Amino acid sequence: MSDTRRLPTCVLFHKDETPESLMARTARANSFYSLAEFCGFTGVPRAAIATMNEEHLDQLVDWTGVGSADLMRFASRSASVVEFGSDRVRKTQLRGSSRRYCPHCFAHDLEQGTDQPNARIYMRATWRFNMISDCPDHGVRLAELPVDFDLLDLRDFVATTKPKQEESNPSPHSKYFSDRLLGRTSGSYLDSLPLYVAAELCSVLGALKQKMVDNKISEHVPLGMANPECLAPGYSIACEGRESIWKFLTAYVVKVIGRATKYPMVFSLPLRWLRNESADGDFGSVRAIFQEHAECHLPMAPGESFLEPVPRRRVHTTYTAAKEYGISEGRIRDILVNQDDGKSVIATFKGRGVVFHRDEAHPLLEAASQQLTTKQAAERLGCAMTQMEALLIGGMLPFTSNGASSTRVYRWVSELEVNNFIQRIRSRVTEPSAKYNLVPILTATKVCRRIFPEIIALILDGTLKRVHMNGSAFGLRNITVDPDEIDGLSDAGVEEDYLGRKDAAAFLRTSVETIKDLIDLGVLSATIVRHKKTNLPMDMMRLEELNEFREKYVVLDDLSKTRQVRSIKVRFDLEKLGVQPAYEGSRNASKVYHRSDIKRVGF
Repeated sequence: MSDTRRLPTCVLFHKDETPESLMARTARANSFYSLAEFCGFTGVPRAAIATMNEEHLDQLVDWTGVGSADLMRFASRSASVVEFGSDRVRKTQLRGSSRRYCPHCFAHDLEQGTDQPNARIYMRATWRFNMISDCPDHGVRLAELPVDFDLLDLRDFVATTKPKQEESNPSPHSKYFSDRLLGRTSGSYLDSLPLYVAAELCSVLGALKQKMVDNKISEHVPLGMANPECLAPGYSIACEGRESIWKFLTAYVVKVIGRATKYPMVFSLPLRWLRNESADGDFGSVRAIFQEHAECHLPMAPGESFLEPVPRRRVHTTYTAAKEYGISEGRIRDILVNQDDGKSVIATFKGRGVVFHRDEAHPLLEAASQQLTTKQAAERLGCAMTQMEALLIGGMLPFTSNGASSTRVYRWVSELEVNNFIQRIRSRVTEPSAKYNLVPILTATKVCRRIFPEIIALILDGTLKRVHMNGSAFGLRNITVDPDEIDGLSDAGVEEDYLGRKDAAAFLRTSVETIKDLIDLGVLSATIVRHKKTNLPMDMMRLEELNEFREKYVVLDDLSKTRQVRSIKVRFDLEKLGVQPAYEGSRNASKVYHRSDIKRVGF
């Protein structure tokens, strides 16, 4: 048949109809029994109908009265990525034959159609798209026509076949993909991508979500890209936009990063999917998301390759950070978790491992790298840990400590503070003089009954002038001072109505140990008073309280000195007279008696 006139009977064309469906309905309306009979009669190959071959296109336009653009809209094409409807899809995403159908759509066509009853039912082109898993209108899973089924028999088929599934809400992803094929968009992030890219992105995100639940890593989408179990959750993420995708990928990394032997493997599925796609092609924006997210959340060194080479490190592990900053992994973890409240932490895994944002943690780690442990600081200062502890407690060197949640407390001192402290001490060191009896500073603490930080403070503020350091190497233990100069200072700098322990002992004519014992027993009260010059805290006793004590009590040492008799002899004499000590103190402290008891026996 070579006549190009319009056929006697034309059918209503549907915008979402396949070319084969249109020609089958046209053939049926014109009394042909099958599409094969129509093709044989007209001389038009069936393949030419599916592809709308240029050789026969004009003829088909004339026969159907449908424009060439509409006929070509859902025609089959031979390319890896093809125009299909209003968008572009992969050839592999299209079914080779139009056999999927929705029984509810067929029933609706038969009931509502305006063509001849035997030519009302038509095949939707959107059903050919593999990523659509159920009917976008009725929500039922698409069924399959028999392999040898002739589209001209659809009326009889529908009349004898009842839908097995009830209508339900359509899957959002199937509805969206159908709308894209029909040219319906809303300007969303997914709309900015070609349909085939958007669909595959949904599938990949859904597969990652499934692996996140399973706590596994894989480079494959289970059951392929058209798996509705992946498309549905993936679409629910992607439809919310780029920020939603970013947020999900972050949660995914946190969950599975501990499973990766090499950190890029966390995104092994996207890597496999995108590695052969061009950065400036259809996948460009998707590649950019995964590349940027990987750089921001996976520990990768400069030059290491993901989809593209990494320009700089943006994520550290405690191990890599320990190498960069020269501090221990344990301390880095403490800084991140306790001092920084975990603000820069991406994930923790494998016991004590931490992955964190380098730029956010850099100021804290940089400062920490310039700090010394108390042991290192003690070595720099040339003193024992006991003296180091005294300097810290005395407030002479500021320090930081690890978080309160840690089982063991560590303290660090700024290296700059230590160096400044050393320079200040050096500036006070003078040349030795033979006319002064200089002794090591630790000896002076015992001779002068002064604590170590107190003597150091006297050196730093320039109060002590006779300060020497033995040897060329700096060391607090190498400092020598003049005990007479220290003793001459007494408690200068303290309020006049207070006495220190040493002066209180002299006031009561006893030992410092006795004063300490009386304080421990609660007989005397000690008040913490800051020294005017050194600002160090000192145990001080009010002079008024000491006078009250002396009126009420007498110390054995005082009795011994007054009588010029050994203390033990005085004690035995008092025991014979029936006089007992007022308090049972420590062995090293002198005994204290009520003054009234002493007067009573006439001692």
